[in-house]
Amino acid sequence: MKKPGLGRKSVIKKSNSLRQAGGKAAARVSKSRSPQSGKFQVAVAKSGRVLSEGSRRDPEVLNEVISGNAPFWTINALSPIQRSEIVEEGVPAGLLTRLADTLHVSQERLYTTIGVSRATASRALRGERALSASDSEHAMGLARLVGQVEQIVKESGNPQGFDAGKWMAAFLETEQASLGGRRPAELMRTSDGRSVVATLISQMQSGAYA
Repeated sequence: MKKPGLGRKSVIKKSNSLRQAGGKAAARVSKSRSPQSGKFQVAVAKSGRVLSEGSRRDPEVLNEVISGNAPFWTINALSPIQRSEIVEEGVPAGLLTRLADTLHVSQERLYTTIGVSRATASRALRGERALSASDSEHAMGLARLVGQVEQIVKESGNPQGFDAGKWMAAFLETEQASLGGRRPAELMRTSDGRSVVATLISQMQSGAYA
């Protein structure tokens, strides 16, 4: 004996009802999501344009700095994406020589400060090769700090006789109360440490000490 409600006509009728209900539900979901989906697509498109535009860079900027034909602050003027690309591709080892000359310190002292192996740096310099991504980041980090000081001097009227490199070298080796008595040079091997030093320099410019 067949159970009530499971006849063929009854099954077909229920199946049609379910399809109709599912279609209406899908339509409601589609209508409720379509505006958001459109906004999301526009946002993605805009984001893509931003990334595309941000990836354009002048590959000669760093070379101009290394050769001494451009100040360090021009590196800071690049976008984060541009600087990231330069680091990933590898910074020319010549930047180490340029930094040592600018700070008026020996290359050994520079290597120790930023945490670059002397042997690795020497090989890269002899072969005129690019530094590793890690060493490139360390070198660029110090170059940006020098550029930050140059920018401050530039905005202050570029006083005659001020040597941003010498000032930076002395600053790195001077104990700072805001750093708990530590020297900024002790923080130059990590991105977080360099960020702290950059903040301190900004505070010195504005006169607001942490």
